[in-house]
Amino acid sequence: MGLFDLPPGTNPDTYPASRDPSGTPSNFNSPVNSAQLFYIVGPISLVLTTLAVFLKFYIRSFVHKQVGIDDWLSLIALILQYVQVGWVIDEMRHGAVRHMWDMSWTKFLHVLKFQDVNGAIQAFAFMIAKLSIVFLFYRLFSPKTFYKWAIVICGIIVGVGYAVLGILSLSFPLEDGPTILFRVSQAIGVQGLVTDVYLAVLPIAAVLSLNLPRRKKIGVAAIFGAGLL
Repeated sequence: MGLFDLPPGTNPDTYPASRDPSGTPSNFNSPVNSAQLFYIVGPISLVLTTLAVFLKFYIRSFVHKQVGIDDWLSLIALILQYVQVGWVIDEMRHGAVRHMWDMSWTKFLHVLKFQDVNGAIQAFAFMIAKLSIVFLFYRLFSPKTFYKWAIVICGIIVGVGYAVLGILSLSFPLEDGPTILFRVSQAIGVQGLVTDVYLAVLPIAAVLSLNLPRRKKIGVAAIFGAGLL
């Protein structure tokens, strides 16, 4: 019998996906989940992100009068983020964030498929968002050869890394789902941490290398340092 095969005669709609470690009987109507927190954090984050992208486009369009690749990538990343948040909220409304022992076998298999798609959306959203920062830094710091190539290398890591992870999340059969999804999630986390630190430190180092008064260097570096948040 395979990993996702149930005993003959078992109804997958009433069979729990796992046993409660405490021995408590499964409750498919259990209200215990983390959905309420996401319902608050997700929309608030989208509002703040939308405001930032709008201000970026406004300044580039009406002040600088020149919209670049990084600006369009920011917009695409925002759209993907709306898709992901909407996707997650819809699944949460259908019980995707319950404990496994409060979830039917049918619901569990559905959640696995949902996680496949969600992982791909997340990977490509992160990729586009970070590439927008890479192109922004390239526009600002490419005259300095060292930082030009440092930015190019970062762009390759971001583009190839997240694209591979996004494809992997959709490329394995359901039987391999739990193991693969766990490893892909770990890889996305590591990729995110490494590239976040890289993109936070790179502009600060570039600014400090400029021929500017110390006070101006510190001020501009502090602005880019906000990326550490």
